[in-house]
Amino acid sequence: MLSVIILTYNEEKHINRSIKSVLKISNDVIVVDSFSTDKTIQFASKFKVRIFKNKFVNQGQQFNWALNNIKVKNNWILRLDADEYLSKKLVMEIKKKLPKINLNKDINGICLIRKQFFLRKLIRFGGRGKLIMLRLFRKNYGMSENRLMDEHIMLKKGKILKFKNFFYDDNFNDLENFKEKHKRYAKREAKQY
Repeated sequence: MLSVIILTYNEEKHINRSIKSVLKISNDVIVVDSFSTDKTIQFASKFKVRIFKNKFVNQGQQFNWALNNIKVKNNWILRLDADEYLSKKLVMEIKKKLPKINLNKDINGICLIRKQFFLRKLIRFGGRGKLIMLRLFRKNYGMSENRLMDEHIMLKKGKILKFKNFFYDDNFNDLENFKEKHKRYAKREAKQY
């Protein structure tokens, strides 16, 4: 088993799917909410999850807050956004491989492949078709970069493996929402530079 940390803010469209995708491999799903004003918390509460609230500054800081302030129940932690979910094949791969990897104390991280949708269509080209990301790591060995944008999980030490199956980033919001979100991202990125 592994623990899953999902960051949320107004994710009522996505949270059910995200939680359902990890329940077969996790007995410890943690939702860290940034004081949503929609039904995110109400929907998440229907599942056996732990819910915490923390003021949002940026993704990296929010995730690190969770690592530093919430006691996880398992030896491995998966970081997931609310609009992301695991494929059935990835769930099976994690179930099969993680118990064996857990015995190898040299391996502390696992990269997963993210496939992204845009307006309900799978992106296949442009460098966004398959992104390899460190998202699964041994407890006490990973943390997020403290950046305003494009933060990644960093491993303190140890080897990293890559799994062959993927998880999906599939946001249900419309084009206007996408444009507004990316304006905010652009401002954060400019501030970062």
